[in-house]
Amino acid sequence: MSENASPTPVAPARPPSGFPLAHARYRNYVLFALTSVFMFVGGVGLLLGVRALGQGPEAWAQYLDALGHPAVLALSLAVFGFSVYFTLRWMWIGRKIMVGRVGPVPGPPIPMAGLGLGGIALCFATGIGVLLLLGGVL
Repeated sequence: MSENASPTPVAPARPPSGFPLAHARYRNYVLFALTSVFMFVGGVGLLLGVRALGQGPEAWAQYLDALGHPAVLALSLAVFGFSVYFTLRWMWIGRKIMVGRVGPVPGPPIPMAGLGLGGIALCFATGIGVLLLLGGVL
């Protein structure tokens, strides 16, 4: 570049109007990021339960009584909802991955949407089975 030439003028960066909640894509990103807060809260609740379990029957009974409080129940419902949203969104990414070919190996015979839905169904069935096993039903 010569000494007399000036660089091309560029407008300063600015966020889109209504950022971050104006567009559905931005809202989904913000909601997906918000799931980390609720998963952290759920993890802390589980650690408090393990701690109470280790401190004896009285501490465990107090922990179970605290879990019955309406505010804690509402928070647990929110944690569950955000965890389900996170799981669905994370598994749905798999259907967006392009199928490539390596050499003469053909692509899969099932459409990618079918593979994605099959994976989601398998994860949910496994999760429900584990919950039933842990709950003592199976």
